[in-house]
Parts: sequence; C-alpha cells; structure tokens
Amino acid sequence: MRKHLYLILAMTLLFKQWGHGQTFQPFLTLSAPERLLYDRFGINCEIAENLVVVGAPEGDLMPNNAAQIFDAGYICIYERLSRGDWKNPVKIYAPNPQEVGHFGQGIALHNKKILVGEPLFNASDSTSYKQAGRAWLYYKDQFDNWRTAKALTPKEQTTNAWFGYAVALTDSNAFISAPMMKINGTKLIEGAGGVYVFKLNDENQEEVQFLTSPMATVGEQFGNALAANNQTLMIAAHRSDLSGAKTYNSTGAVYIYESTVGGKWILKQELRIPMPVGYENFGNAISLSKDYIVVGACQDSFDDKNLNRIKNAGAAYVYRKSKISKKWELEQKIVSPSRTEGELFGFSVSINGDKLAVTSPLKAMSKSEKDKNDSGSVFLYHKNKMGKWELTQTILPATHSVNFGSSVKLSEKWLGIGAYRAELDENGQNPKIDAGLAYLMEY
Repeated sequence: MRKHLYLILAMTLLFKQWGHGQTFQPFLTLSAPERLLYDRFGINCEIAENLVVVGAPEGDLMPNNAAQIFDAGYICIYERLSRGDWKNPVKIYAPNPQEVGHFGQGIALHNKKILVGEPLFNASDSTSYKQAGRAWLYYKDQFDNWRTAKALTPKEQTTNAWFGYAVALTDSNAFISAPMMKINGTKLIEGAGGVYVFKLNDENQEEVQFLTSPMATVGEQFGNALAANNQTLMIAAHRSDLSGAKTYNSTGAVYIYESTVGGKWILKQELRIPMPVGYENFGNAISLSKDYIVVGACQDSFDDKNLNRIKNAGAAYVYRKSKISKKWELEQKIVSPSRTEGELFGFSVSINGDKLAVTSPLKAMSKSEKDKNDSGSVFLYHKNKMGKWELTQTILPATHSVNFGSSVKLSEKWLGIGAYRAELDENGQNPKIDAGLAYLMEY
C-alpha cells in the first residue's frame, strides 16, 4: 500500500451486528498527506466507482516561502486502479486559494467529475463581495491529471451568499447553493437562500436557472443541502418556519423538483415533518436513491411513534415514491436504537438501494460519567422481507471525541465514514488536534 493508505488488519473500530445479513467490514483508513492541526479532514466524503473524495474545508495551506493561509480548505482524491491497488492520494487546493475560503465545504462526484464549493471566498469586482463564494469543476485531462477551468460563479454575485456551500452533479447539470443569500422580493429577505442550476457543456458551464423557496422567509437557508439525479432534485431548507394556526420555528422543509423535457426544473412537492413542535432541523441532511429519499432531522426530540421526548436525540425520515400517485410518501421514521440527549441522530444520511446509513456524531460510547458525548456512531439498515428498515449493524469508534459519523456515504460496494475530530493518524500515531480521518469499509 501507499504511504497514506493502509489495510487495517486489526481495525480500530468496534462492531455490533444484528441479524444474519452481510455487513460492511473494515478496509482502509484514509489520512491526508501532510496533515495539520485543525484540518478537520472528513467533514464530508463522496464515493463513486473507484474514486473516494474527502473534504477538509478548514485545512491550512503552507506554501513554500510564503505565509500560512489559514482555513483555505482542500480535498483529497483517492483512486483505486483496476488491479486493486491505490494511487497516491491527490491533495487539491483551490486555484489562487484565499484565507478562510473553505474550499471543500461542498463536494459532489459524478461520472469522474468532481464539483467543489468554496463558499466563504471573498469575490472582487468593481465592488468587494465578502463571502460571495465560488465553485470549481474538476475533470481528468489526457495525461490522467485532475484539471479545472475557470470558477463557477453566479451572473450576479451577492455579499454573504455562501455560494458553493452545497453542490450536486448529474449528467447534464451542476447545482450550487447559496443558502445565506438575500432574496429581493417586495422587501429584502436575509438568509433566505437560493440554488443555481448550471448546464454542463463540453467547454463551459452556463447558468440556466435560479431557484428559490416558494415562500421565502428570513433565515430559511434554502439550499443548505442538495441531492440530485437526472430526474429529481432535492433542496433542503432546514431553518424554514411552518406557519398556520400556529407558527413553528425552524422545523425545516425539503422541496422536490423534477426535470421537464426542456431541461427546466419545476417544483413538484414539499415535504414537512409530520408532527412539528419547532427546531427539528428537518433537512439538515438529505440523500436520494431512485425511488427512495431519506431526510435527517438531527434535532427531532421524539421517538418513531412521536412520543418520549429526548432533546435533540434526532431522527431520519424515509420516503418512497408511489407508483400510483407519483408522490413521495413517508414510509418510516427511524430513530437511534438507544436514544440519548444531544446525540444528533440523522446528522448525516446516505441511502443506496436497500441499504441505509445514519450517523449520530455526538453519541457517547457508553453511559460512563467519564465518557464524552462526542465519540459518535454509525447505524446501518437494510430493508427486510416485511418492507421495514431494520438495523443490521452498528459501528463505533475505538476512541472518544472524534465525531465519528460527521459524514457518511454509501455506494454499491463501499461505505465511507468521516471523523473530523480524530487526532491520531492512520497508524494510530502523530497526534494533531482535529486533524481528522476517514474510514472506508467494504460490503
């Protein structure tokens, strides 16, 4: 194996297995080359075919003979060759990186293209736009190197928009959110958010559509999370209020769009938490797989029967598209098998076919008073013969305070898990505060 990729024979993860189905097994521990303090590598990860991409949006850059660029951010690309071995990881910073740019905050991987957001980039034109943001599309050139062209930016940039905070890719489109941007309606709406649709062409990327919440409100953060395939686009607004006879603050919402023949995206459905009380954070994380979607609500306080309140225990909601009504219908509410206060179950979610992964990054490893509440856990589910999502495996870290499950991603064969607060490297050595690790498991 290469320097930064190791097959772990005595894997530093703990397992609980439920039932008798096939489960994920340890495969690789991923560490960034030249890791530094507070890189927070593993905040997000993406997997597709033979590629794994891990983000460290708070990673610093140490250029030769120049000042350190704090929180510039970077991504690491790991590629498996057809014969089974791995290339040395490729570490990429933004072209002309900027301090506190947070390159790598949003990552999407599709058809050997990588879309990367840099949401806190300060753009400059005739006027300075603080934290306007930008994004970059990477592809392989004829020499098998990763290349990018000019940055993707909106036609009209705005201050404090955070363009690039969340991104998604399909065959034809790049979707880039700006969840903190102001929306101009009859009055200026702070933090309402928007999502830009770019058409992918051979030589350039053209902005073709701009989407906003149908009822934009202050601080809604439309676009805090995105998920898409060629037919369906999901846009979350996890701070959306629900108003009626009573107003429920920050319950959250997820908006479902579908592509038309002409390539436009039109709103088809709005998802809301079934029994709101306020501040559930519904839509903090979303995932899409054919006829299934899953929505995280990491501050939901009720169990799967909407009883037994435990503050910020969290939940995940699984929806299935009806073949009759063509609507997305709630199939099951899933909660942690042993709910605890503040564990944030549903912080990160990923669904692929009949497999589902949900994380609790603040889950304690035991009930010991000495234990800390930021160890984390990952829960894996499989759809059983009765049509219910059933817990099949629980994965725990071997050490405390790593935020294991800060990100999770399922593919057909692999499971990627981020632990952005891990201090030790892939060999269990060289401690650096919040340097971060990622784990790759095989099904």
